[in-house]
Amino acid sequence: MSMSASPKIYPGTSTPLPDREIAALIDAHPKPASIARYSYGTAGFRYEASLLPCVFVRMGIFAALRSASLGGEEVGAMITASHNPEPDNGMKLADSHGGMLDAAWEKHAVSLANAPTSKHALILIRTLSDYAKGHHNNSGDGKLPPMVVHIGRDTRSHSPPLAALVIRAARAMGATVIDHGEVSTPMLHHFVMHANPHLLPSIIPQRCNESGYYEIMAMSYAALLRTGAVSGGRRLSTTSKLVIDGACGIGALKIGKFQRIFSMLRAEGCTAGLPVLQTVNFPGDGPLNDNCGAEFVQKQQLPPKIYTKSAGGISKQYITSFDGDADRVVFHYEDEGRKFHLLDGDKIAVLVSSFIQEELRCIDPDGKAVKCGVVQTAYANGSSTVYLKVSEKWHLP
Repeated sequence: MSMSASPKIYPGTSTPLPDREIAALIDAHPKPASIARYSYGTAGFRYEASLLPCVFVRMGIFAALRSASLGGEEVGAMITASHNPEPDNGMKLADSHGGMLDAAWEKHAVSLANAPTSKHALILIRTLSDYAKGHHNNSGDGKLPPMVVHIGRDTRSHSPPLAALVIRAARAMGATVIDHGEVSTPMLHHFVMHANPHLLPSIIPQRCNESGYYEIMAMSYAALLRTGAVSGGRRLSTTSKLVIDGACGIGALKIGKFQRIFSMLRAEGCTAGLPVLQTVNFPGDGPLNDNCGAEFVQKQQLPPKIYTKSAGGISKQYITSFDGDADRVVFHYEDEGRKFHLLDGDKIAVLVSSFIQEELRCIDPDGKAVKCGVVQTAYANGSSTVYLKVSEKWHLP
């Protein structure tokens, strides 16, 4: 099932350009005087877009070296500022297992981003290159191991030129670059994880492309619904249609692909309860993340503004909101008295974990063979933590 354009692949050589050319590339995009120090946190690098060319050139180089340090395992760079306003942009780096960049290497990324001159940057580049050669150069020819960097970006107008800088810099290091174009952050992480099959859990089929992502996610959701039907679960009539607030971002563009798979499954009659998906707030309908999207809904405790003119009357009985890069989701609804109710990440975690507990009891009534846990951050609602510990008896590390 072909659903998307193939990514653009730029083959690499594993041979960096001469130092003078790398230095010239860095010097062409100097660190702005207004930035005292770039920082990289759980959100990656995130600043007003005009302040980022310096970082993006250096992170293209860094991503190539991170791949080399892992012996050629493929890594990724996502260009997005997530739920930030449209003038901002940023970058999140994905390690070869598809998760966040290793904490020890975050320090190297920050050091390279803040190197005051190209001379200082080259010293750091040589250090990281020597590390990769020392740990993974089996041929003894002094070359860097093969390097592969996956690139994805959101729908911001300045994302394409910033992505081009990353691609140019990674290629300058000799890396193969795979440009996936406009994708969500979860999709970019999926591509990276599936590009390293030796790190992929055996129960997950390898699907390296965009259509494979849709198939795995949609089929997994359908299987979840079938499990609920077998165990006597029942969907409320108000959940037959799901309205999706795309935050005027990338997520809205991808929902149609899921809808096609859902339509196919409905036609086959093998999965009951699949909702009809109605997407609103596409790119261009309104400003990105402005009075819409997951961040707005959660912080303001209000339903999103609907920018899509063709949407007509939208039911507020069953709505979900993405953020700008579709890596965050909240559900919300209005009851018969038009009172707003939010199902945030904590409530979603409680509902999902409760379902898993019920399923585990079917195969392990005594709870001795299978142990599961729920991971919460310091931002989690304390009430949800107490509920999970006391009522559901989950282990929370």
